[in-house]
Amino acid sequence: MTPLSDWNEKEAAETREYMRERMAQLCILRGEFQLASGAASGVYFDCKRATLDGFFLNAMAEWVVEEVLPKLPEFPTFVGGPTLGAAPMAAAIAMHSAHAHETSMAVMDQIPDKELRRACKLDADMTTRDFREMANDFPTLPAFGLVVRKEPKTHGTRTLIENDPDEESHILVVEDVITTGGSIIGACDALIAEGHKVAGIFALLDREAGGRETLEKKYGAPVLPLFKLSDFPEAREDET
Repeated sequence: MTPLSDWNEKEAAETREYMRERMAQLCILRGEFQLASGAASGVYFDCKRATLDGFFLNAMAEWVVEEVLPKLPEFPTFVGGPTLGAAPMAAAIAMHSAHAHETSMAVMDQIPDKELRRACKLDADMTTRDFREMANDFPTLPAFGLVVRKEPKTHGTRTLIENDPDEESHILVVEDVITTGGSIIGACDALIAEGHKVAGIFALLDREAGGRETLEKKYGAPVLPLFKLSDFPEAREDET
């Protein structure tokens, strides 16, 4: 929970309903579409229309900080996932986290040393000045983003992971949609190969095609989609 947050169950419910309505408005397209499987469909759910909408992203980032992070066994310091879907989501979450961190540091600066020492149960050899500096330098929220490419760059840094953490980190992996989980698996495996740990997985939409269960079994980390496809009756092909 972010410092000074007035988040509560009512706020959570209202934010979630706003995001559901926003996705229903922006993402459900009707026409003639060919799906990745090759099948034809009269309905297409395009989550990129939500992840490129600033109003939606603002609500989503707050939701992740308030509702997703407290459910993880370890708080991540980085957030990211596979290109293209994860990039705007990671940027929004990192920016919201950085703002929350700066707000909490400003509040901490106003707390008298004696009160801060008592509240944070500081050891005798830890000065309040050192504690404030440490707290400022090491955010407890994922204030840093990364993106995992499908293939390493062929020029420049030739990297697979953009903004790869310099040391072992816990990472919240994000993606817009979970179908079979293939793109997320690619990103998670690349991060694990570099010595990082998957703290949890968040997606906007679980298409209920088995991907969530696959990811939970493979990585043993919480998989916390915002919505399931069944949360959108408007997306049924027979809906008029």
